[in-house]
Amino acid sequence: MRITARLDDETEAYIEQIKQLKGLDTVTDVLKLALKSTAQALEAEARPGDKMKAFLATDYVGSI
Repeated sequence: MRITARLDDETEAYIEQIKQLKGLDTVTDVLKLALKSTAQALEAEARPGDKMKAFLATDYVGSI
């Protein structure tokens, strides 16, 4: 899929910062990472009980 977008200076700076911090080569790589991360975060929000289930499965519960 080809996407064409006009970005403001602030957004362009974010893209360059992410490229540097993550060692990515292209804007395409940054967008893929951002979309994947956002999708995973939204999916995790959709299942709020999963965090509690994971916590209850640890040894921390009842250890105090």
